[in-house]
Amino acid sequence: MKFLIQATVFNKELFGKAVFVEGHDVDGDKWDELYLVNMVEAERLVLVDISGRQRSLHIENFEGNDGMKLTVLTKGDKN
Repeated sequence: MKFLIQATVFNKELFGKAVFVEGHDVDGDKWDELYLVNMVEAERLVLVDISGRQRSLHIENFEGNDGMKLTVLTKGDKN
């Protein structure tokens, strides 16, 4: 039995950042919007959109070549 495992988790420094999320989640829903990261858990992000609605994303949505894309925006970025 292995006593060490390697896990992929979200970086806690994403908290409070503006992010652009695009692609399709595992349920087939399309994402193509700007969000504010409201909460960062190990395998889940809670995002708030411009209307104040919260949405949750699990890390499995970003795995593989067909996964969603998340871009952290910085001052001066224009979409």
